[in-house]
Amino acid sequence: MNRNHHHPDSTEKLLQYDNLLEFEFGKDCTAECIKEVVESLEMYKTASILYQSLKVNEDGSLPLFQFRDVLHYHSEDYLVEDKNIQDLFTVNILDLNFPG
Repeated sequence: MNRNHHHPDSTEKLLQYDNLLEFEFGKDCTAECIKEVVESLEMYKTASILYQSLKVNEDGSLPLFQFRDVLHYHSEDYLVEDKNIQDLFTVNILDLNFPG
């Protein structure tokens, strides 16, 4: 085990999740509130999958891209500026679920 690696304790982990998951559920919240929260979390999940699938350049750097190009490509929209956007990722953009 690498002793130089920082392992957050449970309190620190909770704080990290609190910052990410600061959704307020008031007394009038309905199932629609939960649906909106889950949809937001799904957006984070999809973005995470996309970023994890970026192909690393030979020099170790990551390719530059505009996220809107990914969304336009996914929607098969003519507004895609980088027509080769799919080539930057190991995952098929069309297979991803972009909620919203």
